[in-house]
Amino acid sequence: MSVFCYDNVLTRDTTNLSLNTGDENASYPLTNIQHIHLSKTYQSVSGTTVVKILIDAGETVDVDYFMIRSADGFNVSSMTINGNASDSWGAPSFSQAVDDLNDTYNFGYEAFSSTQSYRYWLLEVTASGSYVELANIFLGPKVDNLDSQDLSQGWTHVVTDSSNVQISVQGQRYFDELPDIAQLTAKMILMDETETAAIDAMYAFCGIRKPIWLIPTIDNSIKYSNQYFFVTRPQWVQDRYRLHSTTFVLTEAK
Repeated sequence: MSVFCYDNVLTRDTTNLSLNTGDENASYPLTNIQHIHLSKTYQSVSGTTVVKILIDAGETVDVDYFMIRSADGFNVSSMTINGNASDSWGAPSFSQAVDDLNDTYNFGYEAFSSTQSYRYWLLEVTASGSYVELANIFLGPKVDNLDSQDLSQGWTHVVTDSSNVQISVQGQRYFDELPDIAQLTAKMILMDETETAAIDAMYAFCGIRKPIWLIPTIDNSIKYSNQYFFVTRPQWVQDRYRLHSTTFVLTEAK
C-alpha cells in the first residue's frame, strides 16, 4: 500500500515545542522544523550533539507515523521518538527508534506497529557530527481507508530544472540558476466511496498550499518518498458502477 499523511501534529495551532536552554543556535531556531520550506532548519549550538525536543500537542493525539526530510543527509547516529501521557520521561509509555534514515534520498520514517495516542512526545537525537540539524518533520496519523490502494500502476516521475532562462536580442542565453524540482504523476483505480471521500478530505485540508507526506509503493524503493504539494485537484473518472479512478499530479516541496 501507499501511505498518505497530512495532518501534522507539529504544525497544529495547539502544539508547542521546547528544548533545553542553550541547545538552540539563535540563527536556526527550533520553530524552523514546523516550516514547510526544506531550507528552514533547526541547529543546535556547535558542540551540542545530543538534543531532546519536547512536543506538547495540547491534547491527546493519534500518531501512526514519524517522517523526516533533509536537504543533504541526516548526520545522525541515533534518533528515538517517545510518547507519554505526562511530561515525565523516566519510563515513557511508548518508545521507538527511528531506524530507516536514508542519506541517499534524504528521507526517513518509522511506521508504528499500532496507533499511539499521547499528548506529550519527546524526540531524542544524537548527531554524528559537531551539532544537530533537522529540517521537515511529520508526526501524526496516516490517511485511513487507503490501505488497499497503491500507486504502482502507470506512474511517472520527472525531475525538471526550474532555472529561469532569458534570451537576449543577440540570442544569448542568461540563467537564474534554481534547483531541480521532481513531479510525480500516478493513478489509483477502482476506488469505492470511502476511498474517494478520504482523498477529497485530504485535498480539502491541503489544497495546493499545504504539503502531504507520501510513501508510495513504487519499485519497492524509498526513492520516491517525499513531501509533495498537489498541483491540481484530483478528478474522478467512473471505472464501473460506484467505483472510480483518479490521477494524482504532485510536485516536490522544497
